[in-house]
Amino acid sequence: MASLLLVVLVVLLAPTLIPGLLRLWSAPLARLGGPWLIARRSALWRSASAASAIGLLALVISFTAALTTSLATGQAVVEAAHLSVAINQVDSLVLAAILGAMALLGAVAVVGMSSRSRQRELAVLRCAGATRRTMCMQVVIEAGLYVGTALLISLVPLAVTTTGESLFYARAGLPLVVRPGVGPVLLVAVLPFLALVAVLLAPIRGATRAPIGTVLAAE
Repeated sequence: MASLLLVVLVVLLAPTLIPGLLRLWSAPLARLGGPWLIARRSALWRSASAASAIGLLALVISFTAALTTSLATGQAVVEAAHLSVAINQVDSLVLAAILGAMALLGAVAVVGMSSRSRQRELAVLRCAGATRRTMCMQVVIEAGLYVGTALLISLVPLAVTTTGESLFYARAGLPLVVRPGVGPVLLVAVLPFLALVAVLLAPIRGATRAPIGTVLAAE
């Protein structure tokens, strides 16, 4: 419960916390230059508007981290203590899937709202000699920055849940077992990454098919 409350607090404070966090952890990527530098600058320029999307992604990943860690720890304790207890995981996983889908759609919608400005930005890059491959690399990296920031936020509830669940069972006289849900968290993070890449690639098709002057003149 404490871990989920932390995530909700982060979502509420997303416009204030997330831009600074994104700027801090992505700083080393600027040294790579090329599409890495452009993607970081694009993400930072949109960090205020993208903060809500990153907050929703963090909510999805953090909820998955807390739920799977709790279930995995409970199941591991039951097996270690040789208890004849069956843990029902279906209801919890269905609930997580529904909440995750809702939050993911919200995050994709927020990012997709900037498609018009992205087309103009890509047109400027074309004027500077950027190729289609370079622009595709840029948006893939930018999607990775958004999901990576959400993953960093999710480390907090993952650590809190892992520690809390393990100590709870240990204090009850049961075996001390540590089972962080790292695998499911990484698996869940892949879906938002692919969805954001698809959304961010859409403006590239529009920007490369239309003449540069037409895209830049569009209001």
